[in-house]
Amino acid sequence: AEVEGDQPSEGGDAEADSREILLEHLTGAFKKVTKRDKLVSKHYHDTELSLHERENYVHDVRKAVKKLRYATAAADAAGIETGRLAKAAKNLQMVLGEFQDAVTARDHILRLAEQARERGEDTLSYGILYQRELARGEQALSGYAPAMRELKKAFKKIKG
Repeated sequence: AEVEGDQPSEGGDAEADSREILLEHLTGAFKKVTKRDKLVSKHYHDTELSLHERENYVHDVRKAVKKLRYATAAADAAGIETGRLAKAAKNLQMVLGEFQDAVTARDHILRLAEQARERGEDTLSYGILYQRELARGEQALSGYAPAMRELKKAFKKIKG
């Protein structure tokens, strides 16, 4: 026997429910990005932490932005206008990707330098390459703050 209230939702109600769920998911993904951004602000210049530890905070933002991009795609498919947010997230992810590429290159250069040192070879050129990659990473990060500001502005447009 059917009980009143157990009727399936009308199409419009189900659509509104799915939009609300996707908006909540989008909001949650955005909050993760901003939470990780605060950790970058707090720890990135803390020289008591190793460079690797500080850079991991930046990498965590990159991973959170990637999830936000997935959330924008799902929300957009449900009719939530996320174009500006998706574009801002893509830009921020590109900035952070450039930074991560430099970090990865530096790690590789260090391994090569250690191997050269073990063979008794001169490692000066590895040091120069390492410094260039360090500078390349810092150059990439110069775009971080503007890209994060744009992401926050774009999200505010969605939330109204």
